[in-house]
Amino acid sequence: MERIRLDHLTKVYGQHPVVSDFSLSVDAGQFCVILGPSGSGKSTLINMIAGFIPPTSGEIYVDGKPTSGLAPYQRELGMMFQGYALFPHLSVYENVAFPLRARGVPDKTSRERVEQALAMVELTAFERRLPDELSGGQQQRTALARALVFGPRLLLMDEPLAALDRRLRERMQSEIRAIQRKLAITVLYITHDQQEAMTLADVLVVMNRGRAEQVGAPLDLYHRPKTRFVSEFLGDTNLLQVTVESVSGEQVSCRTPNGDPIVVATSEPIAVGQQVTLAIRPEQVRFASGETSGSNRFVGRISDVVDWGASRRYHIEIPDAERAIVVMESGGSRTHVRQRGEEVAVSFESGDATLVVAS
Repeated sequence: MERIRLDHLTKVYGQHPVVSDFSLSVDAGQFCVILGPSGSGKSTLINMIAGFIPPTSGEIYVDGKPTSGLAPYQRELGMMFQGYALFPHLSVYENVAFPLRARGVPDKTSRERVEQALAMVELTAFERRLPDELSGGQQQRTALARALVFGPRLLLMDEPLAALDRRLRERMQSEIRAIQRKLAITVLYITHDQQEAMTLADVLVVMNRGRAEQVGAPLDLYHRPKTRFVSEFLGDTNLLQVTVESVSGEQVSCRTPNGDPIVVATSEPIAVGQQVTLAIRPEQVRFASGETSGSNRFVGRISDVVDWGASRRYHIEIPDAERAIVVMESGGSRTHVRQRGEEVAVSFESGDATLVVAS
């Protein structure tokens, strides 16, 4: 069942469109992540959904009903802010109870719901503490309990983990996902962190300049980006400019400016003579053995080696390439570590690359 639908949502300040003709449908129980750089319109979008900002045009539907004219509290949506927005003079218990008291929930029922919410986020022993007596992670869990305590139809989360250090952020990602699955609640989550988006999302939306560049399952967007922006923003990628020479079914033969032949499998409509961008992830490129030539094989020279312990990255200069080809290898083995200046051959499978037509 569709829980929320954004229908051609637009927000314009003066002559500047911040969100442009944005449409999206999210089913009940899905965890939808909107990923984009700063200034892409993510926070404006979520504030329109919450009712804090009116859209210039378009409509927001929750459970099939339009929300135009409804105040934020009438929408029955939970909201977690980046700064948590806890009341500093209220205890953990009172912060979590606040949405229930604002709705006139009887004290006995309120007590039961708050206790359940605090137990869910493992803060029962901290209910009498003030926010400034909590760690960052405990404050985050308090804000999460407050957002969930009244049983919202939809939970909105605006970069709630941005202020946490890496280890705590990764732990909180797991906790949020576990709670979401347990409650089967629909979540709309805003972030600029690609790893966080890939970890959390059932549905991933990559947003750029106020528009949805691509929507789908995280791995589909990662392995089959439709635009150059999605390819570059969602993880590392190698890019090569190629010209289409022939098309046979889903097999497309191309050639680089250096004359190297490329064969790629794609279902996208491609025309002979068209200049397109080939995108290939570093972990899909392999060092080639032997001296034989063939499609999807390049010879270049290692310009840099970056060893991260668990993985190793080689930057390989290829003649006429837009940038160095990056190869990712497991860093577990200390043998056969290639050196800067070494000439090498690299290759990739035709099904591992994507032809990106859009910019």
